[in-house]
Amino acid sequence: DGIAEDDAIRKIVSTCPPSLTQLSLTPGTLRRSTSLFEYLVTMCPNLEMFIFSHQDDTSEDFLHPIATTCSCLTYLDLSFTSFLFEDLLLLLKNNRRMEALFIMQATSLKDDDYLTIVRLCLMLRRLDLSRTNISYDGLSRLHDEIESSCPSFSWIRAESLTYVSEKEVDLLVGEWINSAYDIGENINLVQDYMKSH
Repeated sequence: DGIAEDDAIRKIVSTCPPSLTQLSLTPGTLRRSTSLFEYLVTMCPNLEMFIFSHQDDTSEDFLHPIATTCSCLTYLDLSFTSFLFEDLLLLLKNNRRMEALFIMQATSLKDDDYLTIVRLCLMLRRLDLSRTNISYDGLSRLHDEIESSCPSFSWIRAESLTYVSEKEVDLLVGEWINSAYDIGENINLVQDYMKSH
């Protein structure tokens, strides 16, 4: 069950040194407790890469302990995972070196939310907002904001958007779409990120 799996994760993390900088929790359907994340950030305060994608039944407030404790994050993957926008904002305010952000299927976000995110991530290089509800106007404004605020930005994935066609996506942000990444799995993105650091 979820409690047993949480305990197993605690035992594994307890053997890791405090200098641990990368943590990926494998996708699953078991509910992760908020106390687990409180424990994780206590044991791993120097996390730079956190992958927590495809988590179907985790409390939306799981990000809060991470947001209030971690300040070294540069890579965050929350694809297909529900979270509270205010917790994401707090996390980004405390981690101003964020370079890669994956929020696929974050359908609760509004157009202005994406602009706020980019303004907090001036070092952003990669962004995945596939399967979100951003509008054509929102994507256009996001493009302009990225161009003016994020000089190192080089890659975006914006597939299967609810209100923007593939042709419109290519028109607005085609300069940042890299097919070599689009056809790859997330692990390829991680490996590429690791090589660049």
